[in-house]
Amino acid sequence: MEFIYKALRGTLEHTSVTEDEVDRQLTRLQQQTPRMTQVTDRAAKSGDEVILDYAGYCGGVQFEGGTAEKQALTLGSGMFIPGFEEQLVGAKIGEDVVVHVTFPKDYRAENLAGKEAEFRCKLHEIHEKSAYALDDAFAREVGQCPTLAALRSRLKESLQAYYDECAEMELQDRLMRQAAATLDCQFTGAKEDQLREDTRAEAESALRIQHAAERIALLEGIRASDEEVAEELAGICQQNGMTIEQLRPYMNAEFEQTVAANIRMKKAIAFVRSHAVVTKKDV
Repeated sequence: MEFIYKALRGTLEHTSVTEDEVDRQLTRLQQQTPRMTQVTDRAAKSGDEVILDYAGYCGGVQFEGGTAEKQALTLGSGMFIPGFEEQLVGAKIGEDVVVHVTFPKDYRAENLAGKEAEFRCKLHEIHEKSAYALDDAFAREVGQCPTLAALRSRLKESLQAYYDECAEMELQDRLMRQAAATLDCQFTGAKEDQLREDTRAEAESALRIQHAAERIALLEGIRASDEEVAEELAGICQQNGMTIEQLRPYMNAEFEQTVAANIRMKKAIAFVRSHAVVTKKDV
């Protein structure tokens, strides 16, 4: 028996990266990454990045969470409590500076909210920020490429890969929506009630796609092998920065069933995609 989901039709919308888009990415990278030049012959001014140690005291007692060493801070950024950064303007390398502040009344630490405090600071470095020129030096120091042309090429390839991946994911989504419709997926009463409470149409669509993938996996005998499960678990560990031993306490029967179901779903979607009649369209 030939199932309809083996001959679905879809359009892969291909978007080519333009030179103007590469220019915009370069400009964005230039704006986000200023050149940092260490200066030693002047005091700190607004806009400089300083490297400092500080320790906070309230009522003469050092408080928890108010201490740091070799902390980077851009003066004028507003990252620290009001009044802190302004008092470092004019400080020189090696100087000890006492900064007096009043914590906001709504400060997250209730024991400090609304109270006066002082921070004993020591300035280690001053870095002046300036804009890079879009040249080979910018490519080497920021983009880790030997030339600006090489950086442009890498950015273009990266953007194209992103566009292609988005187009492929959109195609797969459309194909699976068709597959769900052809299989006439049914929901249990409990799931219908849940979907009524959550009125978003996408919730129902996602559930239909999940059911369609499960049905296709069953019809086509698609399974998750031990090797695929191991690979999926390794990916979960990598994404969460943990080892398999750290993950093991969570690996009960329900967890393993979910992992296997995710693998079957991916393989079912790949099956539908490989059997679809796809037309490529430049947009």
